[in-house]
Amino acid sequence: MTSSISLADPRQNPAYRKTLLGSLVVAALIIICSLVLRECRGGLPLSYERSSTERQNATVERVIDGDTVILAQGGATASYRLLAIDAPEISSSKHASRQAARYKLTSSALQSLGLRSKKRLQDILPRRSEVALAFDVKPLDKYKRPLVYLYLPGKEVSVNELLLGEGNAWFFDPAPNNRFTLRLREASNRSKKRRQGLWQLLPPSP
Repeated sequence: MTSSISLADPRQNPAYRKTLLGSLVVAALIIICSLVLRECRGGLPLSYERSSTERQNATVERVIDGDTVILAQGGATASYRLLAIDAPEISSSKHASRQAARYKLTSSALQSLGLRSKKRLQDILPRRSEVALAFDVKPLDKYKRPLVYLYLPGKEVSVNELLLGEGNAWFFDPAPNNRFTLRLREASNRSKKRRQGLWQLLPPSP
């Protein structure tokens, strides 16, 4: 005599459904916690917590303007601000108004200089190019952007210093990030004295 065994669908078992629901809840909590931590970090990898003297590799995704780039690092992309340089603003803002007043420029003239500065940084950092970055004492600005010195492969002079030395950005004191302040200020002063880059297009200082 042959007997048949009926195999019930485990999904109809209350114990199975309870276990499945518990697993889904745990997974959801893990994802939520990860997103919260990521948001608190500004969507960035934790690499900026390492030693400020340690260079880290990154890939250029896009140049935003003459002092800000989008980099990919550690599986995340974010906006990175170059330390100690201030490029002319491309869009209208309070900072753009302050720049225009400081350098005695019209808004359109400022934007023109901003596009020139951006183009130069794009030439230095083409999309998908590799760079190295280093942090200083204060890793983030008030917008939670990492503050960095960027380096081309095999180069000891930072992109920050290169832009200042060419006159394609203006110097600003990045205190408390003063690791390279002296040499960066000197690079800017040299280009200003020679009226290179942006300086040649500005009204002469009194």
